[in-house]
Amino acid sequence: MLNDKCPASAAFTYISEDTLSTFYIKFELKRMKQLCAMNKLKKVALKVISENLSKEKIILKEIFKFIDTDDS
Repeated sequence: MLNDKCPASAAFTYISEDTLSTFYIKFELKRMKQLCAMNKLKKVALKVISENLSKEKIILKEIFKFIDTDDS
């Protein structure tokens, strides 16, 4: 029987704590896999970008780092 005062909380009374823990763990594992996939994608993208940079741009970046004293 659902509680009229708080129907959402009453719906969760039928789910055990172990089941909620399992859902939470599966959800977190999915998020961790997505993060790992994004990190792999970022690495590949940075590799492609770095391979296509010209020597002049790399030299300009090094000069800028040398001039930049406060790392801003």
